[in-house]
Amino acid sequence: MKGPEVAKQGRRQMQGRRQMQGFTLLELIVVISILGMITSLATEYYLVSSNQQRHETTVQRVAEIRMAVLGDTRHTLNGEAMLSGFVVDVGRLPATLQELLQPGHCDVADQTLLYFTQQSCGDKGYSWTDLRDDGWQGPYLQATGYELFSDALGSEHEQPVFRDGWGTANAESAEDFHNSGWLFQRVSLNDQGTSDRADDQWVTAQYGNNIQLQSLGLDGLPGTLSAAGTAEQAYEKEYPALTSTTMPLITEASFLGGGIQLVIQNQLGVGAALCVSWEGQATGSLALTGDQALPSLAYYSALPEQSPVAPVQGFINFSAVFDSDGDCSTDDASDYEGHILFLPSPSMAVHPAVPGNRLFIALSSNGQVSLP
Repeated sequence: MKGPEVAKQGRRQMQGRRQMQGFTLLELIVVISILGMITSLATEYYLVSSNQQRHETTVQRVAEIRMAVLGDTRHTLNGEAMLSGFVVDVGRLPATLQELLQPGHCDVADQTLLYFTQQSCGDKGYSWTDLRDDGWQGPYLQATGYELFSDALGSEHEQPVFRDGWGTANAESAEDFHNSGWLFQRVSLNDQGTSDRADDQWVTAQYGNNIQLQSLGLDGLPGTLSAAGTAEQAYEKEYPALTSTTMPLITEASFLGGGIQLVIQNQLGVGAALCVSWEGQATGSLALTGDQALPSLAYYSALPEQSPVAPVQGFINFSAVFDSDGDCSTDDASDYEGHILFLPSPSMAVHPAVPGNRLFIALSSNGQVSLP
């Protein structure tokens, strides 16, 4: 092979080797950086989109819970909402979210004790309630899943749950069973003693005729900070937002019929003979004297007859007097006075057991008066 040809072949081999050398280190760093940025953007977009979807699912499930209790209130007849759902079938608000899923439960004062069968409940000396005896026609919600819960005997049972869009569970197993990770509680309006009703606050009450409901959001914790201590993003927050003055998801004005219900609790430590009267949008009176006197720590609850009600919004003023001579005469000084805002119901088809607006009087040494 001649010299010029050898030189030419050498140049071709060197060019081939340069072509097979690939990327330089700097080029690789640039490419990896770009890929990392694309991945980061895609991940952030996915998380935001996913969080938004979970939030929207939660919003929809809040609406489903309200409909389970009241029915679809968009249905009207002659301009009045037609109710259905749990409150019409059973005649009261559900005590827990679980009552919207299944009718049977064990009546245990300690809510941390769970018994899932009638037999285990009875064996421990407790009574079993089947809400179908009261007209329950559910389930009023379609369970989002079935999960295992341990009863007080250590046995596991599969039970229906209705989770929010985040699948939030309560760390306390019994509470998680009762309410599927939601904040679900009955509340009453507590009068703050001012003329501005906006100052009144909602407080938990076993027999409250209003329901507060809230999903605790992405971290499953109350408050506006995430578990990491950073501010929660819009779609990560609790829903709906709640304060002590926020209107509950379901208020008694949504379902109560006309009329009033009187509830008196004696917290005095001694029996009390009482004369109670009310006037305003509803008028009436009641004597709890003699054999009808209210024992210590007892409740009196009734739907007073002969209590005409004006069909418009307004106030009911009431007074409770300790009766000194058994005749409810006017010489007895008034000991408890108060007022409630009367909200006539716009609804129809209310169960006969559903009470009217509630007059709640708590007899205590400081003259406390609680409102519905």
